[in-house]
Amino acid sequence: MKDKIKHRWSSLSPSQKGKLILFLAVVAFFICTIPLYISKEAKTKKEPAEKKETQVFDFGKGNFLEEHWVVKATQDLEKQKKTISELEDRIAELQKQLSEKTFQPSQPPLLQQEKKEKQSQKEKLPAPPSYPLPPARITQPAKPEKLPDYIVVVSAQKFITQKQEKQTEQQQAPEISYGYVPSGSFVRGVLLTGVDAPTGNIGKTSPYPVLIRLMDLSFLPNRVHFDIKDCFVTGEAYGELSTERANIRTDMLSCITHDRQIIDTPIQGYVVDIDGKVGLAGHPVTKQGALIARSLIAGFLQGIGDAFRTSAMIVSVSPLGTTSQVMPETNEILRAGIGGGISKAAEELAKFYMDLARQMFPVIEIGSNRPLHVVFLKGIELKFKKRLEGDAYAFNVY
Repeated sequence: MKDKIKHRWSSLSPSQKGKLILFLAVVAFFICTIPLYISKEAKTKKEPAEKKETQVFDFGKGNFLEEHWVVKATQDLEKQKKTISELEDRIAELQKQLSEKTFQPSQPPLLQQEKKEKQSQKEKLPAPPSYPLPPARITQPAKPEKLPDYIVVVSAQKFITQKQEKQTEQQQAPEISYGYVPSGSFVRGVLLTGVDAPTGNIGKTSPYPVLIRLMDLSFLPNRVHFDIKDCFVTGEAYGELSTERANIRTDMLSCITHDRQIIDTPIQGYVVDIDGKVGLAGHPVTKQGALIARSLIAGFLQGIGDAFRTSAMIVSVSPLGTTSQVMPETNEILRAGIGGGISKAAEELAKFYMDLARQMFPVIEIGSNRPLHVVFLKGIELKFKKRLEGDAYAFNVY
């Protein structure tokens, strides 16, 4: 038998041998696994496994996160309710204990003796039937209702300030507009007050005030006129040495209408001279030259005094340094004293004149009643601020 198998095996080709080996391996695998499978089925039939309930969350339906949050919130709420109920029971028990205890104030001896006699008499009497005490009633403060989402809680201070602002706004009368003057408009006027406009940095930082009276209707764009005649304009003037002109910046415009309405509003503009140039031409005036000349004279006198003083002195040079001594003659001593006095006085006088010269600055002198034009840089709305009340005001006096 073995020889036949060997002969049969040797007669097979290599491919046939591989197929045969694979077939035998598959058969052996099935032979080994089939008994194991059969035994496993028998065990599962004899001992059925206990089914465990598992909670399946369907993520496709509804909002899983929201449902989970609701469950968690419900559990927390139940815990809080349980805690509150325990606290309520504890409070009721404490109140019951307090109600049973009575406060006994100190009394004088006679009252205590009378009280003891009454108690002894009461003890002799039969005790009244005892009735159960009613349960202690717990009064809890009402819980504040939850405000809806559209109500916003603000601070009391903010509410008071807003209320005050509203009251002030209601008390103020509504402003009525008299008209609007656009930018670029101009009007003819006259300078009522003369001015010595300061120059330099002092003039720009501290300009001098001026007053202008408007003499005609204002000229608006497109040949339109607006009535602001006889109104007053205040301004600030400062000088320019390079052009010898006083530049004026407008500040306020004030008017009173025929029905006693007051207009008082700030404006932005400038003043033009009758020659069409910005600023009013004037005469530059300075007094520094005279002071400087006086300081030069004082310096000259100081030099003469020093010369007199040094001529009456002897200068000697030694290894220790240079020393100067006044000659012993009487005339030389007198000359040295006069020269020193003149030199010191002239020095102080020169300093005084130089300090005055520093304090003074040149100005541009402008006289009153100068014709001019006021140009508005920005448009302004003229509103009534107040109405004149009373008989103290006189109209059309001049």
